[in-house]
Amino acid sequence: MKIKNIVLIFFGIVYLHVNAQLAATDSKGTVTQVQPKVIVIPRVNEGQDIRNILDQNEPLRTAITKMKEWFDSRQFRTISFEAQLKAALANKIFTSESQTDMKTMLIQMQDPDIYVELDVTQISCGGGSIARINMNAYYTATGLSIGSTVAESVCNVAEFGRLVQKAVDAKAEVFMNTIDANFKDLAQHGVPILIDISFSPNSSYSMSSSISSKGGDELSDVINEWMENSAFENQYNPPSSTDKRMIISDLRVPLKDQVTGKNYNPQKFAKGFQDFLKALNIPNKKDLKTGTIFITIL
Repeated sequence: MKIKNIVLIFFGIVYLHVNAQLAATDSKGTVTQVQPKVIVIPRVNEGQDIRNILDQNEPLRTAITKMKEWFDSRQFRTISFEAQLKAALANKIFTSESQTDMKTMLIQMQDPDIYVELDVTQISCGGGSIARINMNAYYTATGLSIGSTVAESVCNVAEFGRLVQKAVDAKAEVFMNTIDANFKDLAQHGVPILIDISFSPNSSYSMSSSISSKGGDELSDVINEWMENSAFENQYNPPSSTDKRMIISDLRVPLKDQVTGKNYNPQKFAKGFQDFLKALNIPNKKDLKTGTIFITIL
C-alpha cells in the first residue's frame, strides 16, 4: 500500500509539472518540456496579395499586432509575420508562386507549432461601426484546427482601429485558453492523422494476400499489427477494410520529433511504413496531404 501511495504521489507531481509547461514526446514516448511557437498571419482571400496585404489593410495589421501582444503576455514564443514577410521580400524568396504557396512558404520557413489566421470586417451600425474578427488557429504539421472564434466590438463611432483592438481584447483570453488546452491534449495523446491504403489496378496484392515472411498471415493483419505497434502510445482506431482498401481514420503520432525538436512530420511515419512494406518485398508509393497519408501498393 505504501508503494502504491508513493507511485500516486509521483505521478501527481509529474502531472503538475507537465501542466506548467507543455510536454513533447518522441516516437519512443520520451518527454521533454517545450512552449509552443506561434505566428499570427492574415487570412488571404481570393485576389489579395500576401506581399502587400498589411500595407493595404491597416485594421488587419492592428489586429495581428494586438493578437501577437496577447500571445507574448502568455509567454508563448511568437514570430512576427510582418518582419518575416519583409525579410522574405528583401531576399526575393517569392517569385511567381500562388498566394497560398507564399503563405505556406512563410510558415514553413519558421516552423511554428501553431499558426493563427485573422481577418477583419467592418460592419456599419447606426452611424458607427462594429469590428468583427474571425480567429482560427491550426496545428502546423497537420493543419488540424485547435481553436476558432469570432470577436466583435460594440457599435461605436470611435476610430475603427480602436474598435479592432477592443474586439481582440474581448475574445483573446478565451481563444488562447482553447488553443492551450488543445495543444496540451496533442502533447499528451498525440496528433491524429488519417491513413488511406489502396492498391494500383495492376497490383498482384490485396488485403487477403498471404505474407510468407510473416508466417502466412494476411496482409491486412500484418499492416494492422505494424500500425498498432507504431502509433504513439498504441493509440489508433481499428481500420475499416475491404480486400482492396484500408482506412485508418485516427492514428496518433507524436507532437514533437525528439531528434530534431521540431514538429513531428507525418512524412516520417509514412516513410517508416514504406520501409516496412519494402522489407516485405511489397512495392509501394506515397502521397501526403495535410493530415493524411496515402499509400498505394503497386
